[in-house]
Amino acid sequence: MTRFLLALLLPFPLLAGSLEPAGRVIWDVGLENFGGFSGIEVFPDGRFITISDRGTFYWGSLVRDGNELTGIVADNNTPILDSKGNPLNGRNADAEGMAIGPDGAIYLSFEKNHRIMRHVDQFAAGTFVPGDGLFDQFQFNSGMEALASDPEGRLYVIPERSGQLDRPFPVFRFDGSWVEVGQIQRADDFLITGADIGPDGRLYVLERGFGSLRGFHFRIRRYSLTPTPDAGETLFQSNAGNLENFEGISVWQDQAGETRLTIISDDNFNWLQRTIIAEFRVVD
Repeated sequence: MTRFLLALLLPFPLLAGSLEPAGRVIWDVGLENFGGFSGIEVFPDGRFITISDRGTFYWGSLVRDGNELTGIVADNNTPILDSKGNPLNGRNADAEGMAIGPDGAIYLSFEKNHRIMRHVDQFAAGTFVPGDGLFDQFQFNSGMEALASDPEGRLYVIPERSGQLDRPFPVFRFDGSWVEVGQIQRADDFLITGADIGPDGRLYVLERGFGSLRGFHFRIRRYSLTPTPDAGETLFQSNAGNLENFEGISVWQDQAGETRLTIISDDNFNWLQRTIIAEFRVVD
């Protein structure tokens, strides 16, 4: 069953570096409990899958006119299943980060009840990724917002908060066991909400800031991962003063060989906010 979108082209206030805006649309299919999206993955043919923090997969296709994102066709949705095959509920449902492994498996990170689950596909029950005591370190409701997978299938996680304003964000990698492989410096009021490893093998990080007078704002930074995350570079920073709370990021290569970056906002199920999907071309 195909459900069409509400898609409107929107202006995008920005301070741009190496990213070129390539479309920005509102997504609303009019379903109860639609929204709260915190992770997205996009495939070369334009198909996408996303997760809601109320424990639901949504998937569909992105529509473009040339290089510009102009709309979304949502194909369907299904509950995220726990290890016993039951739909997630309560504090177990808060899915925040998503990554696709080289074998096509879907990995999800959760906060409140900190854990990482592996799903063969969106219809399958989850299996637990070992925590080795790492997950116990994270703050309530500020855990593994950022989850990424490299071509070797190793998982990377970064918590939303580092514990102190002057403490860097730790970057952990799972390769049979969890190891801290580096740190990302904190700056201004930004917290980490999403991450992905691009076709270039570098780590792209989505950061969100919020202030009572400034509203939401976000930036996208990129890091080399060899041997550890470097000082990084800012590719894009939005102006302050908008309502969009961007939390999910996917960096991917389209069928023409261009690297694209897609982000999605979490509307917090607040009527003042919207679900926005925005795209950029990596121009360097």
